[in-house]
Amino acid sequence: MNYADDSVARKHARSIAAVLSDDNHIINVKTFVIAARYLSFKAAAKNLCLTPGAVSHRIARLEEVLGFPLFNRLTRSVTLTVEGERLREVYEAALAKMHAEVNRLLDSDGLSSLTIYAHPSIALGWLLPRLPEFQTAHPSLQITVHTGNTPTDFSHESGVDVALYYG
Repeated sequence: MNYADDSVARKHARSIAAVLSDDNHIINVKTFVIAARYLSFKAAAKNLCLTPGAVSHRIARLEEVLGFPLFNRLTRSVTLTVEGERLREVYEAALAKMHAEVNRLLDSDGLSSLTIYAHPSIALGWLLPRLPEFQTAHPSLQITVHTGNTPTDFSHESGVDVALYYG
């Protein structure tokens, strides 16, 4: 690598660092992600309560700082460039990781068990078919289901957290 290439690489690294540390650029990244989700500046503008022109300007400023285009602008639509697709994937992976960590924090810091009381017909017909998906979303939560035909007592001794009734 010659000195000119090294200078360009250093300038590019500084611009990426600026994007990650400057709140104005973070807003532009959010605008990019929403536009990438919809593949539409108009839909992104509606989501962000902006004009399509404002969305376009935010993305153009982000592209200028990054030094590469994120969208291919066509007559009536936009598509992601290869770099835009990679940046969108990184953002979505980071968001999924944050979501998973929040769930872990909630599961470990708060409720560790849940006791549900329901009439047998509600438990069999409605609750039990939905429990596997709920358990997948909250793997560290221990769920206990009690059934009966009488109203439950929510005293500390009963241990019931939630009761499901149909009336």
